[in-house]
Amino acid sequence: MDSLKTLIDTSKQVKSDIDAVIDYSARDSAVFNINEKTIRLFYDGVLVYKDLKLNAGQIIVNQETQILEAIGIDSAGMGKIIQSPLMTQGSDKYEGSKLTYSFQTQQGTVSMGYSDAEIGYYFGDKIKKVNPQVYFIQNGLYTTSTDKVDPEYYFFSPKMKIIPQDKVIAQSVFLYIEGVPIFWIPFAVFPNRSGRSSGLIMPTIGNDTKYGAYFSYSSSYSCFFIL
Repeated sequence: MDSLKTLIDTSKQVKSDIDAVIDYSARDSAVFNINEKTIRLFYDGVLVYKDLKLNAGQIIVNQETQILEAIGIDSAGMGKIIQSPLMTQGSDKYEGSKLTYSFQTQQGTVSMGYSDAEIGYYFGDKIKKVNPQVYFIQNGLYTTSTDKVDPEYYFFSPKMKIIPQDKVIAQSVFLYIEGVPIFWIPFAVFPNRSGRSSGLIMPTIGNDTKYGAYFSYSSSYSCFFIL
């Protein structure tokens, strides 16, 4: 079966915070469990609810708890996970190994995931959306590097607070260059929007014919570290 597609009219559900139609599909199967009150989508699962869109290898919606969970699938039993969860909500984008979302609280968490910021992007062991204005990241990594797999530099913090289109607040921040910790600061604020803004100026990596590779960290004057 190439595709399964069902529309759920939630207007008649009692004590439900799901107040709009959920549109979903799956390439392999959609399994309804009446006793558990769950819907399971398998292989290329897609779920759309208002401005939220979720793609994942497996999606489970619990109608009683109003919580959805999404994970990837093991490719041919070889231990390689494919179709990892990818969720977009408005202008926000999240990707990770496991994703949960509560329709009731409109809060969600992403395990071993990352999300784009307006300037750069950030990783985390766990990214938790508290409300549309605040996110918390456990063991977070923030960088403006174009290499998402192995960034040449990044800021690491065990605790990060993200205020979208405003700033990233971090405690006990370590700067890593090529995987090596360079310095530590107790507190930092990074801009999280385009245009002029106050806060820590993001670094750049470059190469100089006289000095070789360097890490530039400056605003109005030249200041760099030789690598």
